[in-house]
Amino acid sequence: MFHHPCINILQVCYRFWICSSAFSSLLQLKQALEVTSSLHEDANFKDFKALVKCEDPNANLYTFVGSMEYEEQQNPLSPQQLLLRDSKLRNTEYIYGAVIFTGHDTKVMHNATDPPSKRSKIERKMNRIIYFLFAVLFAIAFVGSIYFGIVTEKDLDDRHNRWYLQPETSDIFFDPRRAPAAAMFHFLTAVMLYSYLIPISLYVSIEIVKVLQSIFINKDINMYYEETDKPAHARTSNLTEELGQVDTILSDKTGTLTCNSMEFVKCSVAGTAYGRGITEVEKAMAKRNGSPLVRMVLLLLGSPPLKVSILKTKES
Repeated sequence: MFHHPCINILQVCYRFWICSSAFSSLLQLKQALEVTSSLHEDANFKDFKALVKCEDPNANLYTFVGSMEYEEQQNPLSPQQLLLRDSKLRNTEYIYGAVIFTGHDTKVMHNATDPPSKRSKIERKMNRIIYFLFAVLFAIAFVGSIYFGIVTEKDLDDRHNRWYLQPETSDIFFDPRRAPAAAMFHFLTAVMLYSYLIPISLYVSIEIVKVLQSIFINKDINMYYEETDKPAHARTSNLTEELGQVDTILSDKTGTLTCNSMEFVKCSVAGTAYGRGITEVEKAMAKRNGSPLVRMVLLLLGSPPLKVSILKTKES
């Protein structure tokens, strides 16, 4: 049994519609080959024999090169006869098809990418701080170990400088005859001693705060929707501190944009208007009612004030 395959269509009332949920919600017309249009029942496939030859698995969704040998005739195959993985039938009960690619060989899987890791601004900033503290820690340990090696090597010349360490009988940690090794061990010791500069518990504290924020969101009565009896449900605690901090608005409309330059004018959320711009609706209402806003609107558009009096005269 194949799981999530790419299917070559053999018969399904000749034509049918699909909805490709993986990439687009628009309906697409698919069509079987004419030579298989007479296959309507399961019994018709009892003696059915055909050989499909096609291209190797690839990531191109809009091309398909292949052929089907049926009744000693070669019939070319195109994307019109290919049903991609995760496609859904519309206005059609069932289809008959032959599996072409399965598993990771399907076109959809070739185009699949790992989802990006979403991290909040606080987490990214905290990571930068941790990296900086690591650099400070290694700098302190490195400078201290170099100074320790220099001072330890001088104990050979002046044995009374650090007499309490007894350099003539000391081990490798304070042996002036092996100052480089002593400096290396001092570096490791300093890294362990100064490791308290790294706030590892800060991650735990922030995670606890995020969990508590998620609990407050789930119990917030102002986020309860009474009509459907659905409260707020925080599925993740990773981005709770990003709520309400909107800095980018993505907009789309039916058709093709004539210019890829969009300017935010105004929007309305729950009856509250945001933005200082004047919309086309407000301009039309001001002209219709003869509001003093007409003069300001036309001045913003670069029109002379004379047009204001003309408009008012016509309306009066």
